[in-house]
Amino acid sequence: MTALRQSMSTLFAAGGLRVHYQPVIDLENGQVVGMEALVRLLDGAGEILAPARFLSFLSVDERRALTRAVLAQAVQDVATWEAAGFPLSVSVNVEPELLTHDACLHCLTEIIGPSGIDPGRITLEILENGDFLSIASARQRLLEIKATGVRLALDDVGSAYSSLLRLKELPIDKIKLDQSFVRELARRPDNLHFVHSLLGLAQGLGVGFVAEGAETPEILDALSALGVSQAQGYAIARPMPAAEMLSWLRAYTPAPYRGPKSLLGLYACHLRFSDTMKTLLMQVPMIPAAILAEIAAVSPVSGHVASLGLGISPIAQAYFRYQEAMAAISVDMAAKKPKLTMIDEASALFLERIREALGG
Repeated sequence: MTALRQSMSTLFAAGGLRVHYQPVIDLENGQVVGMEALVRLLDGAGEILAPARFLSFLSVDERRALTRAVLAQAVQDVATWEAAGFPLSVSVNVEPELLTHDACLHCLTEIIGPSGIDPGRITLEILENGDFLSIASARQRLLEIKATGVRLALDDVGSAYSSLLRLKELPIDKIKLDQSFVRELARRPDNLHFVHSLLGLAQGLGVGFVAEGAETPEILDALSALGVSQAQGYAIARPMPAAEMLSWLRAYTPAPYRGPKSLLGLYACHLRFSDTMKTLLMQVPMIPAAILAEIAAVSPVSGHVASLGLGISPIAQAYFRYQEAMAAISVDMAAKKPKLTMIDEASALFLERIREALGG
């Protein structure tokens, strides 16, 4: 262990640091809105090491120096991209314990100030795990950091519970969903319920929301259908060095979202629609049944069931039952509860049929 620690420290001291970038896109219009800077280490054999391979072997001072170096490189690359016609923002990961040191503030002003880059285009991503966010002084420290003009994001949201309880108290601009909830969506589509809940939390707090781990087109499709605003993952691009990223940006063509192209996307689309309808029915219970039936018939879900060529499949039949349940709602206030239960049951059946088709 000691030898490995010395080896990693030597590689870092010898200039083995490499910074790769992964783009973040707006899921509605397909535009690239920013980058996440991801640290890598080049070993003696020319292999690029991911953080899990070396970060724990660096001392606190080395990790602090590492963060400073990544920030400096990221600011430089942002300036290069802007000069090339791509005015993007960039986020840099920061371990929570490093924020307690006064050197953090000095680092921000010393690096960002002379660069001429708007500090608002720099985001510090703070890991949700750890004790820092639960201590009383965390909010004040974060406010001091925000006073420099940089933005703050809470990373890996969902991996810890304590910071979620304090989220409304913390001066956070954006939350990034832990990719473990996203990568498994094809196998566990029910995770979309959790993603939807956290998305609603972010919207209620007025902060941005980014889903990491969009590794396949189907997952990207589902996140778009759910209404997630931004995402990153292999389905968009793998992390790459800055020079390659510039070439990628020049070749990239944004694709606006046009609706679900997969069953997983259909699942997400219905989840979003049915929750909206349920909220509407709870708030405005006197909507005429004929209008509700028309809404169900012309809903985005109805059109996508047809566009996916589901014909008279069990999925299509289950959606027809959902439409029937919508049409059966009475304006009688006394019948509101059982009618909503009937809609819930029909909605659950529709989602179950999709899960069955997905093999889940």
